[in-house]
Amino acid sequence: MPEASLCEKCGVREAFYIKRDSGEKLCKKCLYRSIERNIIRSLSRYSGLRREEKILYVDTFIPNIWDVSLLKIIIKISSNYKNQIYLLTFPWKQHFYKDLMDSIFQIIIDPVNYIMLCSEGFNDYISFITCFTKIRYLIGVEKALDMNIKKILIPCTRNDVFLKNIFSFIYSAKEMISETYPQRVFDEIIISNPIYNLVTEDLIALSLTDVKDDLVLEKSLQQFFSSIDHRIKEFLSKFLNDEIIREMYTLGLSSREFMFSHPNLMSKYYSRYKRCRICSAPIDNEKHLCRYCLTLHSSFEKISKIFR
Repeated sequence: MPEASLCEKCGVREAFYIKRDSGEKLCKKCLYRSIERNIIRSLSRYSGLRREEKILYVDTFIPNIWDVSLLKIIIKISSNYKNQIYLLTFPWKQHFYKDLMDSIFQIIIDPVNYIMLCSEGFNDYISFITCFTKIRYLIGVEKALDMNIKKILIPCTRNDVFLKNIFSFIYSAKEMISETYPQRVFDEIIISNPIYNLVTEDLIALSLTDVKDDLVLEKSLQQFFSSIDHRIKEFLSKFLNDEIIREMYTLGLSSREFMFSHPNLMSKYYSRYKRCRICSAPIDNEKHLCRYCLTLHSSFEKISKIFR
């Protein structure tokens, strides 16, 4: 924050962050509460959690600075309902959560073999990337079937929801759109996104609330936000010229209105299609599966049994 000011929510503590979606100046405690309430609403609306249910939390492939902070909130919320969390993570991330082992069960999965299936079956860049995004979902569903878990959480920030929608539209990769849904259902398993309405910047700010030095905190925030902005522009530059990109930013590419309405528009666009029985992707064939699930599902024992 360039100037010291009071939190606009509590009016007592010093503000340290301007919230992305509302523009509110919030202190660390009110930022935490805001994010916590947002997640509670998403869990209530999309997952329908019940008391003493088992939850499978499917980790992201790529490490994020907010991974641990987010999982801590999920653990806190779940503990109020006496839910048991099973964390499905990957070998390169397992050490992240060593301080949380008293609160969760950790399951390590190496997805290399599945990723190899993508590279063998889908050689072009667009198809491979789309296939790669399906792997995380399929691994989670397979493990949930194996452990008789009915609730899966697959976190994806609103920024990533937005980028996947853009990817789907520009490349006509309609199967990617299902990876942006806040809720999917397969064989009585509910798969939901607990951070569907949270942006990356807010989660980054949350993860940095333990930083004591205000100057270090400000530089860290600027560094991460600049990195995100650069990644978005770099992504768009593959298909758009600089003038159009500047115009999109001027019109509010990163605004709440643009980012939060776009997925709804894309869902309406694909509403005429049938849905894949596994991942809910739009399909236009009579096989009841998208081409990715059709190729991959036989490699997942529990999933493939359902289609025998």
